Amino acid sequence: MNDFFNWLITLYNDDKVAFVSLCLTLVFGFFSWLAQLKRNKQDDIRQAEQDEFNRLAQDELKEFQSFQKKFAEYQQKVSELQFNFESQENFKPYFEFSKTKSSTYVEEGKLIARICLTNVGRGTATKITTNPIDYDQDGNPMYFRTIPTKQTHAIYDYFSETFAIPNDSIFLSTTALEQTENQNHCIEFKIKFCDSSGRTYEQKFEFGYDNFLVRGINLKSVTYEPTLIK
Repeated sequence: MNDFFNWLITLYNDDKVAFVSLCLTLVFGFFSWLAQLKRNKQDDIRQAEQDEFNRLAQDELKEFQSFQKKFAEYQQKVSELQFNFESQENFKPYFEFSKTKSSTYVEEGKLIARICLTNVGRGTATKITTNPIDYDQDGNPMYFRTIPTKQTHAIYDYFSETFAIPNDSIFLSTTALEQTENQNHCIEFKIKFCDSSGRTYEQKFEFGYDNFLVRGINLKSVTYEPTLIK
């Protein structure tokens, strides 16, 4: 170390310019080294941040790809369910009130309305029954409802069949509880049935009949869409 300082003193005495130049070189070199060290540290920090960003991006990409896969599976299931639902809708039973096949007749002094319902759907109906359309004040079921709401009718003959393939017709008869000379009724009623897959539907109908105006089933009849209830 003493030799080094002696050399510096000798250099300073012999050539001050060279000495100053050496000192400046050493100083600049030292600061350059510090600057490079700082840059290296900053580069390391930036690289660490970039590596962390890349890792997070890869994780996000994996999560997104997993989401895409699950979403594609979900879409496929929805499409399958929609296809199955549309297939079921296409093949569900659907009854229509037939004005031409429905009629009235008198038996044992009673005016009877014979109701014809035709399965115009593409599916077979099973377990066909009447379904209460309302309940009276005592909680008793009403299977035929007139307007205004009254329990004025009863079943005369029950369904001729409890199943119906497409285009088959079933018949049900009703009569007024009180028989009068002139009768004019507007009636609502419901039926219940199952399709081939066991789903249960109900369907509502309205029709009118009399014995002194049209003397039969009048043209005012309404068929409602079947409703899935179970």
